[in-house]
Amino acid sequence: MKIITALLFVIVTFYASVLPVYASEDKEKRIRDQFKEIIESRDPIAIWTLARHPYTPKEILVELSRDEGEWSNARRGVANNPNAPKNILERMAYDTDESVRFNVGNNPNTPANVLEKLAQDKSNHVRSSVASNPKVSKRAVSYLSKDADDLVRMYIASNPNVAKEVLAELSWDSVDIVLVQVGKNPNTPKNVLVKLSSHEYFAVRLSVGSNPKTPKEVLLRLMEAKGENELMRRTILENPAFRR
Repeated sequence: MKIITALLFVIVTFYASVLPVYASEDKEKRIRDQFKEIIESRDPIAIWTLARHPYTPKEILVELSRDEGEWSNARRGVANNPNAPKNILERMAYDTDESVRFNVGNNPNTPANVLEKLAQDKSNHVRSSVASNPKVSKRAVSYLSKDADDLVRMYIASNPNVAKEVLAELSWDSVDIVLVQVGKNPNTPKNVLVKLSSHEYFAVRLSVGSNPKTPKEVLLRLMEAKGENELMRRTILENPAFRR
């Protein structure tokens, strides 16, 4: 425990006081030695912290991304780092560790062509991470919106950067968790929201009631509908579209 504490103290000290100023050559050497000490410690917590920190130098991220240990905290951390170089993320998209590929799929710095590859990954968890990525490309969306896995389609339906046409297509999905996300998505076309407002499942109608893009007349109809419970009423009253 003392070793872990000491290593984390080194990391915190480095990021808090050393980086904000230009380091001298001697200071840079001491910093490199500290990095080396952390890497050689093989302590999973310290290495995870180092690998995912946005201020970690790129050459250190390159070294950590090549870790070949049985555990992969280093590779997982790098794949999760928004400042990881794109060429590293591209290589890590082929990692045998599903968690590494998941983090690459979730990383906003991952190139579009890499996301398109991961959109066809054998793991539904990896495909879900791509589906929730705000940088997901149109080609990747075309794969994921037709994915056989319900959760993958659900994440695509919840992505606010997905095109209206895709959301309109997903509004015909047979799975209610997908439809709920379509109903919540602020990018969903109004005519689709009108259609979903009459859906048989309460959760779908409720999602429409929470959407700030739902027309006020639809919200009034939902609020006054016979049999709707108090949750619907409270949701609509909190919707900014209702107060306009």
